[in-house]
Amino acid sequence: MAKACIFENRPQDGAAGAFPSALPHPSYGAMSTHDTRNPCTKLCRYDAADRCMGCFRTRAEVRHWKRLPDETKAAINARIAARGGTVSKKDGKRAKKLDKKIRKLEAKLATLRARRSDLEETVVKAAE
Repeated sequence: MAKACIFENRPQDGAAGAFPSALPHPSYGAMSTHDTRNPCTKLCRYDAADRCMGCFRTRAEVRHWKRLPDETKAAINARIAARGGTVSKKDGKRAKKLDKKIRKLEAKLATLRARRSDLEETVVKAAE
């Protein structure tokens, strides 16, 4: 008499009519061997070339990622890997902070330049 498996209604390995557990699951062969994971690092900001500064994908690639075929996803991931990979979240946050400081300094610099040009105009008028 074959022992019954407690998890399924089928005999255990070695018993008559048992399914060998050494065989791979049928879906394993159907999966792509390419890396099709989403490379998003949640740092979505785009440069002048319309590429994400976190994962280096184009805006169109980001927008249509779920609908792209696996071969295209693998090619995009290979391109990113060849470039050196994505930006880590920590580095991306640091870059955002630095960008914010730069914007503040640029605004302050513009104010100072305006004040300087006003001062130069008053000096020129006083000299006349």
